Amino acid sequence: MKTTSKINKSVVFAVVLGCLVLAGAGSASAANPITRKLTVTDFTGQCCISFGEAVTIAEGKTIKPVVVVWSFDYAEGAADQYWVGLSVNGGPCETESWGARALLNNGTTDFTSTTFQWVILPTDGVLIEGTNSFEVCGGGKSSTSDEISIGDNALTVNFGQ
Repeated sequence: MKTTSKINKSVVFAVVLGCLVLAGAGSASAANPITRKLTVTDFTGQCCISFGEAVTIAEGKTIKPVVVVWSFDYAEGAADQYWVGLSVNGGPCETESWGARALLNNGTTDFTSTTFQWVILPTDGVLIEGTNSFEVCGGGKSSTSDEISIGDNALTVNFGQ
């Protein structure tokens, strides 16, 4: 009888542990670490406006660094310098904090491909336990009438080492 009781307790413990693991995995999968858009969207405005691309990642109790990568095609509609930045957790568009910001001013309306990579460290003070959001933003440097077209693009966020 004691052996059966121990076996039942072990089975109950294993089932409860399995449910906890699955519940934890379910909450982590609520994050959306990858997005891809295969259409062209036009934007008019001075930096900084949202480009409408966003991803999320779920941090645990120990905050880890994250790496956000955006690969995209773009075409300038007006001659100017254009900047690209990142808004973390609804904060301001940061174009100087986590990586490069300037697009190549190629002087043509032809599409150019480029990739930006931003590294956000726990010491930057913007990452939180739970879901963190990352939204791409930018625009022209000098005029509210600056135009840029964002073509095919992919945005990802991953944990750093």
